[in-house]
Formats: sequence, C-alpha cells, structure tokens
Amino acid sequence: MPLKSHQASKIPDWEKEGVDPLKWNIWQKIAAKTHGIITPGNAVTLLGASLSAAGIKDITHDHKLRGVVELALGGVFDRVDGSVADKTRTKGPVGEALDATTDNIIVAYSVASLVRAGIVPRRSAYAMGGLGLVKSGIALASKSRHREVHPDWIGKFAMGFQRTAFVLHVTESMAADNDMETAATWLGRAANTSTVLSVGLGVVATARYGRDTFGPLPGVTEPVDHIDKLGEMSSVNGSAGVEPSMA
Repeated sequence: MPLKSHQASKIPDWEKEGVDPLKWNIWQKIAAKTHGIITPGNAVTLLGASLSAAGIKDITHDHKLRGVVELALGGVFDRVDGSVADKTRTKGPVGEALDATTDNIIVAYSVASLVRAGIVPRRSAYAMGGLGLVKSGIALASKSRHREVHPDWIGKFAMGFQRTAFVLHVTESMAADNDMETAATWLGRAANTSTVLSVGLGVVATARYGRDTFGPLPGVTEPVDHIDKLGEMSSVNGSAGVEPSMA
C-alpha cells in the first residue's frame, strides 16, 4: 500500500459528486452516520498517538527500551493513517484535522518531556518548538483568511525525521547508561542529523503553508494590473491611429 497523507478537501470522500450512497462501503456508511468521526483512518491516528504518548511516558520513567519501541510503533501508525483513510475511501476534513492536531500535541509533549529528562538537547528543542509556533500562527491566520491549507508529504517526512531523532536520542542515552561511549557518540550524531533534516523539511513545508495562506488565490488576477494593461493598450492604439483623408 503506497503511503498517502491525510490531506482532504472540505467535502469528505463519501459526499463527493458522483458517489452513489447506495454503493457506499461499510466504512463510508459508518463515517456518514458519525459525521466523519468514526473511520479506520481516525482509529489508526489515535492508536499511533496513544502509543507515542505511552512511549514518552515510559522513557521518562526509566523504561527506555519499552518506550522506544512504543514510540517507533506510534510513528509507523502515524505514517500509514492517510493510506488507510484513502484505501477505505473515508478521507475527510475531520480526519485531516485530527491527524494534524495529534501530531502537534505529541511533538510538544515529546520535546518538553525529553528535554526535561536530559535526553534531547535544548538547541534541538528550540528549533523544533520555534518552527511549531510559526506553523501554529500560520494555521490560525489561514482560518481567519478563509484559506484551505493542508498538510503535505513534506510535512509528513519532517515529522518522521523528528520522531527518528527522538528515538536516536533515547538509544544514545541507553548506550551512555551502559558505558558504550563510541555507540553513544555515533547515535548522537545520527540524531542531530535527523533533527537537521526534520527542521529543514519543516521550514520548506512551513513556507508552502505560508504561501497558501498569504499568497494570491490561484486563478485570480490583480485588478490594478488589468487596468494598467488596458491603459497601455489604449495608449498604443491612440498613437498608431490613422489620420482621416482629405477629399
């Protein structure tokens, strides 16, 4: 199954034009009855978020091995929820909003908890946290400007590298606890590389969200430019006019 994002339009899959309600699958029928709340994709999203939260809690309570497995599994579920929604034809705005909201909550909880536990460096936390604040600001602006801004595959990859950085930092801590200094050093470098990739992709994704929020709407031309062009055409036609002939 190819990986897809949870991106959806304002109209859920089962209500789109040309979709016959008599031919809805069982998941579409359930989604329609619950206004898009109960869907397979949403269940996978919540399962991934729950596993990730449990993993962070275990890690900070010194159950690092179990916690890192839970965190990794949570990341897997977060990567496939969009594909599950697409496969069952139950993509909708509720699922997209749930996916984005749980991602932001898990990231905030993970960064705060792992920094407090001394596992993730503060510089990484500042970069991730700052980017998160900018994204949140753009999300609020898009609502006030009535613009549709959807998470895309770049944002999903940024989130994936972020989770990978968390896992690598935890395994670095585990190696250090067991006096495996060389392994801890290399794991720390890998974690820092993953953080850089996460922040880099996050900047690109955030710039795209900003463009969609503050840029011109597709297919809309500026009235002033149109008037200027008409003025230029009139001036050219006037200068190229033909003098009337004398009888």
